Amino acid sequence: MSRLVVVSNRLADPRKSAAGGLAVALGEALAATGGLWFGWS
Repeated sequence: MSRLVVVSNRLADPRKSAAGGLAVALGEALAATGGLWFGWS
């Protein structure tokens, strides 16, 4: 399977729990595939 790499100009705060939405979906997909999410805020 290919590795998912996400680059963004806004990041979710890892210290706060997200209730749903894009950050949660991407986080789960990245965890499942060994992907990488990096960016800046």
